[in-house]
Amino acid sequence: MSFIEFVVEDTFKITGRGYVLCGVINEPSAKIKIGDTLRNKINKTQEIKIKSIEMINYGINFKDRRQDIIGLFVDITDEEASEIKGKTFIKMSQ
Repeated sequence: MSFIEFVVEDTFKITGRGYVLCGVINEPSAKIKIGDTLRNKINKTQEIKIKSIEMINYGINFKDRRQDIIGLFVDITDEEASEIKGKTFIKMSQ
């Protein structure tokens, strides 16, 4: 059984809606979809449900974008957002 890993590099808040977790996925061809739940690799009780997925920083160079850099829109608290940077989350692939 293999794991899809997502490493949170930064977070930003969309007022009144939630947070976007910006980060890198270990396998660009991996399937992560809306509704999936990611679990903290260290603190297995911390889980985050994905509400939306965004491609980050593609702009005019869409064809040259990196598939492994994504943004995950999630519903977390301000406290969780401040502590989540640098953490690795996993999703078991099927």
